[in-house]
Amino acid sequence: MSVRTKLPLALLALLAARGLPADAAGPGDEGEDRPGVVEERVEVEAEAAGEDDVAAFATVLGEEAIAGRAADLADLLRRVPGARVRDYGGLGRFATVSLRGSTAEQVTVLVDGVPQNRALGGPVDLSPIPLTQVRSVTVYRGIPPVAAGLDGLGGVVDIRTREPGAPAAGAEILYGSLGTERIAASWSGRAGARWRLRVGAERFRSRGDFDYLDLGAPLVAGDERRQRRSNNDVAGTSWVIRAFRHSRGGGRFEFGWRGLDREGGIPGTDGLPARFTRLGERQQEARLSWERRLRSGSVSIAADRTVRRDRLRDPFGEVGIGIQDQTTRLTSTGAALLWRGRRGRHRWLLRADARRERARVRDAALAVSDRGGLRRTRMSIAAEDVVGFGRLAVAPALRIERRTDRFVAGGEGLLPPPAPSAGETRVTGKLGLSLALGRNWSLRASAGRFDRPPDLLELFGDRGTVVGNPGLRPERGTKLELGIARAAKIWAGTRWRAGGELVAFATDARDLILLWPTSPGAVVATNFDRARIRGLEASVSLQRGAFAAELSGTLQRATDASGGFADGFPLPGRPDREGFAALSWNFARDRVGWEVTYVGENPTDRLDTPALRLPARVLHDVRYGHRFGPPGSGVELGVEVRNLFDRETRDVARFPLPGRTLFVRLAWGTGEERP
Repeated sequence: MSVRTKLPLALLALLAARGLPADAAGPGDEGEDRPGVVEERVEVEAEAAGEDDVAAFATVLGEEAIAGRAADLADLLRRVPGARVRDYGGLGRFATVSLRGSTAEQVTVLVDGVPQNRALGGPVDLSPIPLTQVRSVTVYRGIPPVAAGLDGLGGVVDIRTREPGAPAAGAEILYGSLGTERIAASWSGRAGARWRLRVGAERFRSRGDFDYLDLGAPLVAGDERRQRRSNNDVAGTSWVIRAFRHSRGGGRFEFGWRGLDREGGIPGTDGLPARFTRLGERQQEARLSWERRLRSGSVSIAADRTVRRDRLRDPFGEVGIGIQDQTTRLTSTGAALLWRGRRGRHRWLLRADARRERARVRDAALAVSDRGGLRRTRMSIAAEDVVGFGRLAVAPALRIERRTDRFVAGGEGLLPPPAPSAGETRVTGKLGLSLALGRNWSLRASAGRFDRPPDLLELFGDRGTVVGNPGLRPERGTKLELGIARAAKIWAGTRWRAGGELVAFATDARDLILLWPTSPGAVVATNFDRARIRGLEASVSLQRGAFAAELSGTLQRATDASGGFADGFPLPGRPDREGFAALSWNFARDRVGWEVTYVGENPTDRLDTPALRLPARVLHDVRYGHRFGPPGSGVELGVEVRNLFDRETRDVARFPLPGRTLFVRLAWGTGEERP
């Protein structure tokens, strides 16, 4: 079973043993008077993100937001309004993201266009994606764009790695608390007469041990004690290779290859630690694409192949049921066709996808090691027509998908399939509206219906911790968003560059899938009738010269609307209030930054038991960087302190997080690889 699956399931099994229920789910150029994509930008970029969705509410985090950070991808996403990042142990450890009250499984994560969500199940782990190799992150917080397949009940996180460019090279060394070390290097240049190539690699390791306050039994007072967080280490290597060439016929070929090889411990919760459980991960991902501009549009074709191998070793049965030495091999092959066209006031977009995934599980701790396999085939087509009427744009879209699932028996037929093969056809869609209110202001509205099919683990189980349920129905949701925004432009009559937005959103979800405890150490996937989410996001950005400021906040109410025993109670893991503030000064040689993250109090069980709530937290991070030599020099020394005031914090189901940590970073680069 993969890491993205096994770690959350291990947690759920531990919660089941304690009797706790599982989590419930619940810009155009200035002077143009046409609708543009609503974007909350951290810095100016030439490339317009979200250009394929006129009604999108998207947050773009570019190179300026990434540069100089001793952080990972999860830390970067905390500044996105409506984003809830869940940590399982600190820098470099398992972390997930949810958007606007969704579950992490409902969020689609793309890396250079390749989906990281797997049919086997579980949320996407953000920690293996090296931030040192990332160029930009675009977060579609609400309804996903058609260019991404119109897929993602909980929104889309679109990650783009750095592209080949002019000859350049760079390197970075980071060292800090918890025995953390990071070494990264990159090179970009020409390969032959017509190819451009970029190679980047990162080596990361962290001992991860730290002292924390064990709260003991949640309902028993006075049994707190200091503990040492052990088996929280991680070490691994990742690399990214991208190459492209322009053909004489006007097309562009591109090849990409990503790899990962790492191992770490699974430490468990504070009250039920796992001291000897280990997880190893290996992944190879290749992508080949061709794109050509046409007279009135463009066409692109892409294919990708992913092979992943995860090995879980639990020699003392600390997670799940019994001793395990389980190896899961995952393969995924996909192809996509994307066509864009224009004629008159119409702008068309058509995307067709096909993907086949297979998982094979073996457990050396069993007498019959072959536990069988799972297969899923998906084919879909999505179309959108953006029609312009002066300042108003109307964008209807539709998606049709066909899915087929199959269980393959293992152990020479000794383990019969828990359910017959099944197939399903689903139709979803959306309608977007965009109205330009002036040169910089715009009004946006979108409404859509989306769903998420049960993953293979939820349908068939794992013959151990998770009991399959072949009768599961897809999660369904109706989403609405309405907002007004000002693109980040120079404010009239001032030297300030200002932007901001105010967005209201609502989600009505049905048949949400929960992993519900059935006995100590076992859970079963079950449909949960209904949930209702209502919220408001606000953000503002200011910049003048070397000074920049950001402020954002989310008010949200996610409630159980199923009519059962928990009707009207808040959904677990979803705080009512979240906020982020940042100040930065970027001079010729010095870079100073201060960030504040606020996460409100939130429940961990369906009845919102006060003793089980996670308390609100306010964390302060500060950073300073100095460039050596004359302006434009490529050497920078940086210092970053996270959790400045050493607050005792925990996340998810009381997972303890590190206190104050200090990191020192030395970076060098030339050209586009300059820090």
